[in-house]
Amino acid sequence: MLIKKMSVLAAAGLLVLWSGPARAGEEPERPIKIGVVDVAKVFENYKRTKDDSEKMKLRFGGRLEALEKRGVALQKKALSLKNDPRAPDDLGLMRDKQGLAIKKKELEQEFKKFLMEKETFHFKRTRLILAELREAVRRYAETNGYALVIQVGEPKIEGKNTMQVTKAFRGLTALYFSKAVDLTPTILAMLDRAYERGISLVREETLDGGQNK
Repeated sequence: MLIKKMSVLAAAGLLVLWSGPARAGEEPERPIKIGVVDVAKVFENYKRTKDDSEKMKLRFGGRLEALEKRGVALQKKALSLKNDPRAPDDLGLMRDKQGLAIKKKELEQEFKKFLMEKETFHFKRTRLILAELREAVRRYAETNGYALVIQVGEPKIEGKNTMQVTKAFRGLTALYFSKAVDLTPTILAMLDRAYERGISLVREETLDGGQNK
């Protein structure tokens, strides 16, 4: 009987700690609302992300293929000159090798420029999407009374050694969360609706920061 009474008192104490003390004539404080969002899942399935991926393929795919073909051709030319029967001091052979070196240098510069353009495009689109995601979470949380929204991922502990497993575990932001607090589908739907209607949650020109040069 004593144990039963103590259990009741303990439960009452937890309720007070959770709800907070209520003064006479005032309603008890409501429990704090907490939600979680799987950012990786939202990013991957967001319609803008998929459209931007297609834009990247159209804008950079053909150029990359052309650069790679030129690289293969230069490799074949280098092999051919390596096995060339002409004497090492042959003027024609020396001229061909010099021309090959110039073309290799030009290709390296073009490929470097290509990678920089591709990274700049990818950086700007990724930064915008993440900013939109954060803004969508903020608007939803403030509208629906959420005090905290936590970024989460798949609660898996993966790794091939102790260091990797430990790092993966420490990187978890939540060891467990109920589907009842998972706002991932809601935030994704909110982003898709805004994108399809042409509504900008964030103006790209207002974003702070930039790439390191």
